[in-house]
Amino acid sequence: MASPRHSFEQARRAHDVRLVIDAIPAAIASGRFRAGLFYRLNVFPIAVPPLRQRKEDISMLVEYFVKRYAEKARKQVTKIGKNTRNLRQSYGWPGNITNCKISSKDL
Repeated sequence: MASPRHSFEQARRAHDVRLVIDAIPAAIASGRFRAGLFYRLNVFPIAVPPLRQRKEDISMLVEYFVKRYAEKARKQVTKIGKNTRNLRQSYGWPGNITNCKISSKDL
């Protein structure tokens, strides 16, 4: 019998679905997204606060994105400097995670 962790990982990979809910009403109005599907998916809404309200997530996200970009570029990043971390913590992140991802590419 497979371990619960293994089963969870298989299920997660098989159903990796991401929706940008803010764009859905406009997509429904233009006919690009079915209203019925939206209402079925919206049975259990999940409210995720903006990144500027989740300061504790910033370091983890920056590390993840820097590592990912370093691997793609075949470079090794040993650490992210304290000044860079402090700057990232104090920034307002108007573009949320996408903004964090793009800005991490330059580190």
